[in-house]
Amino acid sequence: MLNKEKMYPQLVEKLNKLPNDSIIDRLNSIYENQKELRKLETVEVIGSWFIQPFKNTVEERCFEFIKLSNGIIYSRKGEYLKKLLLITISKNAKTYKVEGEPFGWFYELYHDNSLKLYNNNHEVLIDYSACK
Repeated sequence: MLNKEKMYPQLVEKLNKLPNDSIIDRLNSIYENQKELRKLETVEVIGSWFIQPFKNTVEERCFEFIKLSNGIIYSRKGEYLKKLLLITISKNAKTYKVEGEPFGWFYELYHDNSLKLYNNNHEVLIDYSACK
């Protein structure tokens, strides 16, 4: 979100709409969920891309889209898993969003295995580079 200051008010507004549950309860729930997910086996690695925290910045680490033995697709960065929800399938791509993501951002995974992150206005935030 570097140099995207004009988007900040909209993002803060969306964050303010989230439930104000106890942060400790939420963190404990996330921890327990991650523990259970780690017991599952990876059935398929769908793709792997370099972590890019900003549009033109690439880290040496990678993240993956994987399918676990429960049949659900996740994004995996290191040991941390985020559930992906399949939103649409088109002729050229599959659209996924991260479960619980508050901003309306989504990934488009194209048939050539390229991956882009879009905001809710369908503007490209990050065009990921494949990790080989």
